[in-house]
Amino acid sequence: MAELADPHDEELVHAVDTHRLYRLTPWLVRALVPTQRIGSYLLYSPSIPPYIGRSDVCLRRRLLRHAYNRRAEFFTFDTHWSQGHAYTMECAVFHALHPQLSNLIHPDAPDHLDINCPFCRDQWALPRLSRPLGHPTERFVPNPRSNP
Repeated sequence: MAELADPHDEELVHAVDTHRLYRLTPWLVRALVPTQRIGSYLLYSPSIPPYIGRSDVCLRRRLLRHAYNRRAEFFTFDTHWSQGHAYTMECAVFHALHPQLSNLIHPDAPDHLDINCPFCRDQWALPRLSRPLGHPTERFVPNPRSNP
């Protein structure tokens, strides 16, 4: 049986917003994570902020490296069908948890893909600026929950 983190630990649950935390050990990574899969992951330790990352080639190999380096105590992961999708998911978690993450910089897109982060504020302005003035979509009411 997998060594799960205590799902009733409120501090742990609120920090990463998931109940699917596994202890970061090499044998558990080998047991749970398929080989040669693209994916994203979150590393968590109670004493340090969470870390978000991804692998564009082999998620298992990346997580094993973290396990051997003892980068964290727990991990969660998702496999993705493309490098672009993995990048988008990594960006989503980065933007959702940014103040609490140990990541200092924004995730970088895969080298060979011309893709931008869909959650960065500057990306939302580009399509709007490319429309002709007076276009009907310019009369929308902004979402009051969006960042100013």
